[in-house]
Amino acid sequence: MDPSLRAFGWGILLINTKITLKTGGVFKTKPVKGLKSQSDIENILAIVSFIKALIKTHKIKIAHFEIPFGSKSSRAAQALSLVEGAVLATLVTQGTEIHPWLPQEIKQSLTGNPYAEKEDVLTQVRQQIQDFDKITAGFSQDDTLAVSDACGAFLVSLNPPTRKIVKKVRRRAVGKRLKKTGNKARSRKPIS
Repeated sequence: MDPSLRAFGWGILLINTKITLKTGGVFKTKPVKGLKSQSDIENILAIVSFIKALIKTHKIKIAHFEIPFGSKSSRAAQALSLVEGAVLATLVTQGTEIHPWLPQEIKQSLTGNPYAEKEDVLTQVRQQIQDFDKITAGFSQDDTLAVSDACGAFLVSLNPPTRKIVKKVRRRAVGKRLKKTGNKARSRKPIS
């Protein structure tokens, strides 16, 4: 899964001797007239209903998903955190085993570079998952990338990054975020 308020990427994978994309797509929501917060809640409820239907239809036992790290604005970050919370709560209450991954962990595992472009991840997903192009034929580039991110979240479990790499990636991500905002990392002084 690739959680998002407006374009939620998902894929159902079959694992036998090969990994095959059985079905996948992007669940899209639109802003509802009125208050933005009310619109977000209505869209989140639609996403929750969609996830429940996916679990019931496909008998999903395990879910791998990307945990977005940062966003373009505080408003987008707030909406995304609500989506993530709703997704986690839905999966747990439905008895689904969950495996969250940071985008950098997925990129590191698939391409060897934690800062790879989405297109590089897409190339690896196409190479490793049978029928990916068949299922995503006719999708827009953005929708194909959303399904690719969802599938990449599973593929990282086959080659998980080492703990050392994960710490390094997370430190760099925090450093980049601080650099973008102009904040400086501060060390805490011990309380006397």
